[in-house]
Parts: sequence; structure tokens; C-alpha cells
Amino acid sequence: MQESAYRAPKSRIVDQFGDAINFTTSWGEGIIDMSTEAIDYSIERVRGKMSHIDVSVNSFSIIPETSGVIKVRLENMKEGEIYTVTAAQVTAYIGKPLPKRIIEVYKTDTTATFSVEV
Repeated sequence: MQESAYRAPKSRIVDQFGDAINFTTSWGEGIIDMSTEAIDYSIERVRGKMSHIDVSVNSFSIIPETSGVIKVRLENMKEGEIYTVTAAQVTAYIGKPLPKRIIEVYKTDTTATFSVEV
């Protein structure tokens, strides 16, 4: 009997502009409050927690849990560059994956809480 390879659940997200984004979830982390974190939340932290899954992870998605602002570095941005997810964007996506691929969430000036999906 041949073992089947793990296949993560796949879904498609449609953003507020009607653009479809393919999304696969293979791992997640519960609510993160950056005010209680010692450092920024980075892709390296995600990779460290995903060691049981043999995948190459280059970015992650967040699900806003409470209103506020989230400061991030998006996939393909240089280190130190900041994209601000505004309070209006966060509020519009509470409980739903934000259609952006993220490499890092900055502790400084992030006031919303969020969950992580890969």
C-alpha cells in the first residue's frame, strides 16, 4: 500500500476588487498580539514552527482578529520597507485572510491582533 503525500486544503479568496487569489493552508498560529511580543513576527519564526512539514515557505498570510493598524513587509519588498495595512483594511478583513503575502509583521506601530496561516 502506497502512502499518499500530505496535501494542504486549498481555497480561493476574492478580494474587495474582485481579484481571485489561490490560498492553501497547511499550518496556522493562533491570535498574536504584537504588544506582548518581544520582537517582530517573521517568516523565520514560521519556518521554525513548521519543521514537521516538509515545505519551502517564503511568506505567510494573516487574518485580522481585532481592529487597528498592522505594519508589514510584503513578499518582494526589501528589508526595512514597510507597508501599512490601514485600520479600514483591517476592519474589512476581520476573520478573513488578508489577500497579501507577508514576510514580516513589525512590532512597532502594529495595534491590531491577527492569526497566521501558511
